[in-house]
Amino acid sequence: MKDYLKFPLDIQLFGEDTPPETPPVPTTEPTVSKKMLDKALSELAQAKKDLKAKMTDEEAQALALSEKEAELQLLRDENKKTKMIAGLSKSGIDENSITKISDMAINADTDGLAQAINEAISLKNAELSKELEKLKLESTKRPNGGDNSGDKDFTKEDFKKMTLDEKMALKEKDEKKYYSLKG
Repeated sequence: MKDYLKFPLDIQLFGEDTPPETPPVPTTEPTVSKKMLDKALSELAQAKKDLKAKMTDEEAQALALSEKEAELQLLRDENKKTKMIAGLSKSGIDENSITKISDMAINADTDGLAQAINEAISLKNAELSKELEKLKLESTKRPNGGDNSGDKDFTKEDFKKMTLDEKMALKEKDEKKYYSLKG
């Protein structure tokens, strides 16, 4: 008799087939043909022309005045921004930070203004720290070049600057040189 492998029977395999789920149809925005868009835009332009033609003189003057006021306000804002940039550029702040600060000030965005100022201060502090480290490195004393043998040619000025201990060490080491410099 043969040994057969026994597998558990999975009843789900023999169940009814369910129809596959249909993928959701992507919704697209409604589109308009170029011809229809051009027609609508030309109608809008014509309606604006008709409206201007129907305006009374007072309404036309009011519209022109409001347009000029808007243009004047833009010029004022640009003038303020230019003055602010000129003033801040003297402080040594980088150009990007100056532009951010002036934009935030003109737009009256206090949170953005505070953030832009903090960023500018942080950048300036980092720059100054680097410069300070550079100055510290430049000011450190470096050993003089030479053979480190200790036999130096001293001048009378060098001898005058020597401490008493150094003078005594020179006398013990080279008495002739000591008396020549001393005397």
